[in-house]
Amino acid sequence: MSEIKIRSACLNDSSPVSGLMSQLGYPTSANDMKQRLEGILADSNYMTLVAEHRKEVIGIIGIGIYRYYEKNGAYGRLLVLVVDEKRQGQGIGASLVAQAERWLKERGVNSIIVGSGKQRNEAHRFYKKLGYEETGLRFVKSLEVV
Repeated sequence: MSEIKIRSACLNDSSPVSGLMSQLGYPTSANDMKQRLEGILADSNYMTLVAEHRKEVIGIIGIGIYRYYEKNGAYGRLLVLVVDEKRQGQGIGASLVAQAERWLKERGVNSIIVGSGKQRNEAHRFYKKLGYEETGLRFVKSLEVV
């Protein structure tokens, strides 16, 4: 684990990040990932970190900051977390989450929301182990783009 480096993502990470997104179940080309990262990396309310082992990207976490409507302040959202399937169980995901939590705390955020699909039982256990609580349901509706 000592050889793992966590750093801010850059556009050159598009190809390995697209591979990680594909492992998560969201097939993504390097070109599509580059387009997405161009907008994300330019937005100061987002942070994208990657975990590297010997210059190979083996994990990614994406977080965002949002404002509450129901109270004062801001909250963080953990938007994506993927560790290469060959590297899972080595503490890399927990290290990425810890770094993301530090970044959010430095910006005055005091709570984090994580969405996770119903079928991702291992992810649910992972988040609970890190102190996250299940608090509700998520509903999604796709909108037709006109």
